[in-house]
Amino acid sequence: MPLTNYALDTFVGPNLSSLMTCGMPKLDRADERKISSLILNHIFVARLQPITMRLMLNTIRRIDAAYWEYNAARAALIAYTSKPGDVVKYFRAVRHLEQCLAATHGTILLARKLIDPDWKTFLDADSPEHRVRELNDASKHLDDRIFMQSAAQDIAAQKTDLKNLSDQVAALAAKIDALQPAAAPTPLQTAVQLGVPVQPAVIEPHKKTAPIKPTGRISVGGAPLPAAADQDGKQ
Repeated sequence: MPLTNYALDTFVGPNLSSLMTCGMPKLDRADERKISSLILNHIFVARLQPITMRLMLNTIRRIDAAYWEYNAARAALIAYTSKPGDVVKYFRAVRHLEQCLAATHGTILLARKLIDPDWKTFLDADSPEHRVRELNDASKHLDDRIFMQSAAQDIAAQKTDLKNLSDQVAALAAKIDALQPAAAPTPLQTAVQLGVPVQPAVIEPHKKTAPIKPTGRISVGGAPLPAAADQDGKQ
């Protein structure tokens, strides 16, 4: 049973359902006889430096691999777009494109050593060489990209959950405040609201109490004083 557009976009590849045509142009087949001619010229006509010959042969080998992988990817993609939903054909097209990128990137590295080791355009962010390197690195480190993307999605989901939880708590607090009765006004607040004049509070002055004077004689130290005689003259 073919997969629905939702299933293709959600579980296979983003916007895969919109892939309806193959936009890969056809490449002309390389003349394989030139490779043999290069080797024969190296043997009988002009000997190249061994390192130069090895770089040249491996560059040609990578070019040939990139060419064949490109054509295989194009054929698989045409087969998929002629019958959308056949995930196996789509996977084959992606696999051949990954191999084409790897071979193209290897070709650039070898050609850089062969032509000019100080090839500055390789470091230019806008150059095709730099773009090929980025795509190849993304393909080689697909496992890291999957985990990084998953972690980023988890962080974004946590932020969304926290914001939703904060909004819910704020809404709940507002409802609780609305349900609570208003505090009863004090008599002073009621009088002010009704326009009744309020008399200021009168504070009575503090009365000073007279000190208590002692009666009789007072001992300031030494022997105790004799008891005072009463009115009858008794000691």
